[in-house]
Amino acid sequence: MTLLSAASGNTFGSALVPNSADGVMTAVAASMPTEPPSGGTLTQYAATVKETAGVGTSSTARSPQATRALQAVIAQNHQLERADRLREAAPNVAAQRALFRNLSATRAMASQSRRTQAAPGTVGQQRQFKILTSNIGNSGGCAGGGTSGTYECNVTITATLEAVGAHGNVWVDNASLASPGEFTSVPGDFQSLATKFDAYYATETSAFGAAFYAASSPVTFTWDQAHGRGQCDSSGNPITDQTQWQSTDLTGASGTSVNIVITDALAGTGEGGYFNPGDEIPQQAWDCAPSPRPVSNNTSMFVMGSDNYSALGGGISAHNESYWLNTDAPRSMSHELQHLIHSHYKYFRPIATQTGVGSFDDSFIDEGCSMLAEDLATDPAPGQHIDTPRYSFSFLLEPSLFSLTSFTGYQPNPSSTASNPPYGWYSNTAGSYGQGYLFARYLYDRFGGSTALQAIYNTPGPGVAPALAAAGGESFPQLYREFAGAISTQNSPIAGAPFAFSSAVVLRGNVDVPSIRTGAQSTRHLVFGGPQSPETFAANLPNGFLTLGPGTNATTFLIDGATLYLPSSNGASGTTINVTAPGAPSLEGALFQGALPTPPPSST
Repeated sequence: MTLLSAASGNTFGSALVPNSADGVMTAVAASMPTEPPSGGTLTQYAATVKETAGVGTSSTARSPQATRALQAVIAQNHQLERADRLREAAPNVAAQRALFRNLSATRAMASQSRRTQAAPGTVGQQRQFKILTSNIGNSGGCAGGGTSGTYECNVTITATLEAVGAHGNVWVDNASLASPGEFTSVPGDFQSLATKFDAYYATETSAFGAAFYAASSPVTFTWDQAHGRGQCDSSGNPITDQTQWQSTDLTGASGTSVNIVITDALAGTGEGGYFNPGDEIPQQAWDCAPSPRPVSNNTSMFVMGSDNYSALGGGISAHNESYWLNTDAPRSMSHELQHLIHSHYKYFRPIATQTGVGSFDDSFIDEGCSMLAEDLATDPAPGQHIDTPRYSFSFLLEPSLFSLTSFTGYQPNPSSTASNPPYGWYSNTAGSYGQGYLFARYLYDRFGGSTALQAIYNTPGPGVAPALAAAGGESFPQLYREFAGAISTQNSPIAGAPFAFSSAVVLRGNVDVPSIRTGAQSTRHLVFGGPQSPETFAANLPNGFLTLGPGTNATTFLIDGATLYLPSSNGASGTTINVTAPGAPSLEGALFQGALPTPPPSST
């Protein structure tokens, strides 16, 4: 591995020695763009790549047949990702921070009640929950109410407590229980989930950190207390008797149970599940906010979809209880639990222990940790995965189109049901989740497992500070370049520290994952081919891949905060690759050379 720094003109290059079979050049814009607003864009910098001196044809020079085959795999993957459904949209972190900035917290009075109960429930009891139901990316109004700014619509459901574990109360929407075809084929579904959740809870609190804090104090959150608001009734009128205010308590004194709400209300929304930190804040605090007010369920909880897949279309069965029980529910529970622990630890704990100011991490940190949590909690055996390979596969097919720190990719609209969805900048893409997962996995594998994760948890955001703490203080350009290098070496036998993942991570070769499809297609066979070449575009649509050959130039663009992977098949007399990207910030490069017997990617 040769590490390269840009010289005058923002250019760098290096040569493959004649006896190297293959090489991969990386060009990294190691900048740190934040998440763009809805409809926003990331800057694209023109990049020129030149291959010289070699006498062979570069592996980036694809035949028309190979180009069409890869384009077909990418198009198929987009369709299958929409069918298997993304579990959530990453929250608008800037909007979330702005919303919570209006809250103040003081130590609660003994007379104040806590509405957010973490106590075990009793099977058979019923209660109502407000469920956020907006389509991912929705910016319109809501018929049934909405949260502040982003118009996340909500509906009220009535749910029955179907199972109780040591740390989880499993609530099921009564409409789902009454729906024909749901929850019929596997007896004991809900108690099975409660048992699985207890195992996930033990694994994740050990790896990341505690979810409840015995040394903390109950606190009272108020809205805009400086202007006399505090907590309000449902009409928005201030409640002057502060003994009637409600407090938030994460001590675990009443129990350490999390409410898991399963509902059909998410069907057709693009969401498979979500955690909303606003549920931890008493509704009386939100009732002081201007309309449309956030909603709270006054409890520690998360939501996930039922086995109702009727809105997915595309020949997907309306119900697939086995897939839901063994894949969809486990990945959702483990993923959303990390979000809950993350929010508890980084926002609520410093406030309740009076040790600091609560903070929310950027999505690439929080979502990456949740994807990693799936590996840690749900994988059946070392090197086997129920879900994460699907997302890393999506990233590796089109790695140049995803910016890490902005958690954004240039992709077809993942929520669209059209046969030809429009391309744009989206934060709910499979590839963004895949890149975030691989980054978190790299930190975990390289820097000491749970030691790295707890460094993330104990370092306030925003930005890259938590990742740099996990990395022992490396600069971000250095860390990002090494991460990109680890991707390029594809866990080959000659990949060594710091350019390797654990053997549990698939970057080249075969892996099977469960699919929502039925019959012979219930297992999806993925062949990983390493990171693919940058795509070329016409009229803002991908129309091919970067083509190199001895003595030729090719042009593409480098997205702010993204990486170009440039695989090259070496010639007998060697090959030199030069990259120039005049405007790209923090331009870094590396050249890996060695044997990479990488198959073309495929999915069946």
